[in-house]
Amino acid sequence: KHLHLSQDGPGHATLADPFGQFHTWLRCVFTQTLVRLCFCKRQVKGFHGLDSYRGWHSQSRTELDPDNAGVRKEKMNMTTISTTRGTSMSAVKKLVFSAAAIALATVTSYIKLWEMPMGGSITLMSMLFICLIGYWFGPKYGLLTGVAYGLLQFFIDPYILSIPQVLLDYPLAFGALGLSGVFHDKKWGLQIGYVIGVLGRFVCSTLSGVIFFADYAPEGMHPLAYSAAYQGSYLGVEGIITLIIISLPPVMKAMQLVKAQTKA
Repeated sequence: KHLHLSQDGPGHATLADPFGQFHTWLRCVFTQTLVRLCFCKRQVKGFHGLDSYRGWHSQSRTELDPDNAGVRKEKMNMTTISTTRGTSMSAVKKLVFSAAAIALATVTSYIKLWEMPMGGSITLMSMLFICLIGYWFGPKYGLLTGVAYGLLQFFIDPYILSIPQVLLDYPLAFGALGLSGVFHDKKWGLQIGYVIGVLGRFVCSTLSGVIFFADYAPEGMHPLAYSAAYQGSYLGVEGIITLIIISLPPVMKAMQLVKAQTKA
């Protein structure tokens, strides 16, 4: 159809056809919308899809929240989640290493180089594996691992006179091996810690001998001297052998590498 224009004044035109008026109005709306979109695109730099929308949304939220409290809270929540996840993984790693140490200590405790007539034996460095947990993770995990290992030894090969005797000979004596973690962050920490752990077990076993097995002491010999000599005869020999081996440069380097891996 033909459009009939009537001039109302300079720069103004009136459309006589209603369909033409609607077409012109629709075109103006489309043009204005396009101009606004272009303006918004110019205002939001780097507007490229969803990622830019997220950035624009964060910027708008920051403007609405001058103190940026919402953003800080979100970041704090994400940091808390990451820290919790890292802590859980670290705890799982320590649990796995501790379980492996208990298993290795149990197996090597049955590889006996010499067995004493009334209990105790020189084993294939079975005490070292418990001491390693203290050296790697500190005294807390070392003590817990030692106590668990002592209870396992009690269930496997129990010797019961009384509850105090059981406590001294099993959870306390083997738990004392975890004292190796006292110097876990020091130079020569493994060697020093191993000596302390073995001495802790020696003290507990000696007290048990004095209190509960004094009747076995030879006539004329003090029970303390007899118990100390008896316990030291096998604990001392195994301790010296183990110290020599873990002081070898290749072994020390390997232990340090494993410790670094446990902290990774």
